[in-house]
Formats: sequence, structure tokens, C-alpha cells
Amino acid sequence: MGWNPGRLTAVNLDIPGAEPWRLLISQISVTWSNAVRSYQATGLAAMALVLVMAGLVLLTLLNVDKPLLLRRMFTGYLFILPAVIWLIWWQLGPALFTLYLSFHKWSVLADAKPFVGLYNFQLIWDDDVFWNAMRNTFVYVLEIPIGMALALALALALNRPLRGIRALRTIYYMPAVTSIVLSR
Repeated sequence: MGWNPGRLTAVNLDIPGAEPWRLLISQISVTWSNAVRSYQATGLAAMALVLVMAGLVLLTLLNVDKPLLLRRMFTGYLFILPAVIWLIWWQLGPALFTLYLSFHKWSVLADAKPFVGLYNFQLIWDDDVFWNAMRNTFVYVLEIPIGMALALALALALNRPLRGIRALRTIYYMPAVTSIVLSR
């Protein structure tokens, strides 16, 4: 067995002042170009959202009468603009692309990305691994706030001015200190 590049496509490159080149492009590279196109669509959607936000900012700025307030608002929007762009590109873009993937049969090696509707969700619903992951997530969601509440209550209790509080603090922190000393 060898590497199967799939269907090959010949492409002629005519560069002025040089001999013509003939390239063979495999089906895999065409598939990757399709993936790049989908990321470009995500980028265009993010840019459209930024333009809508810029329009809202402009509308707000046009409705403000005082120049000092206008300048402060504009400065504030300029300061948060990189964070908004970062958020759109790295949070909203992948989320929208994941939503697209959830309704399509996706393969990196295949050209076609057919719409399958809710079929992917039906596959997950019948999968035992999914339900195990959901159970683990539910336990984690319950465990973290309970642990944080207990830690906060203990910290507040150890911070109160009580008689013998130094002894209680020493008893509480002694295992953390002695484990480092004993491990060396």
C-alpha cells in the first residue's frame, strides 16, 4: 500500500518572464482549500458583526451633544475594540463553525459536506460515552461551587479575631508545611 493522493488535478502556472509550471494538486489539497473557505466565511461573519457594532457606536456618538462626553466614549470604545475583536474571532467564530459542523457530515478527506440535520445529535443521544461525560460534567458543576463555599467559610472562620485563633491556624496549615519538608 502506498499513499493514495486521490484524484489529481493539473494546474498550469504562467508566471511572466519564467517558464510555465505544471502542478498536480491532489484531492486532499482541494479539501483543505474547502476548509480554508469555511474559515473565511467565519471571518467574514465576524467582520460583519464588527461593522454592525461600529455602526451602533457611530449611532451612539451622533446622538451625543457634548464633545467631552463624545471624546470619552470614543476613547473607551477604542480601548475595548481589541478585546471585542479577539472575542469575536476566538469565541464567536469557532462557536458558529461548531454549530455549522453539528448539522453536517464532516470529513477532512471528503469534498462533500452534506447536511444531515439532527442525525449527529441522534448518534450522540444513543452513545454511552456521551452520557458518561454528561454525568461527569454534572458532578463537576455541583462539586466546584460546594468546594468554593466551604473554602470561603473556612477562610472567614480563620480570619476572625477569636481566642486561640493562632493555634487553629497553625493546626490547619501544619500539614501543608510538613509535607513539603518531609518530601525532601
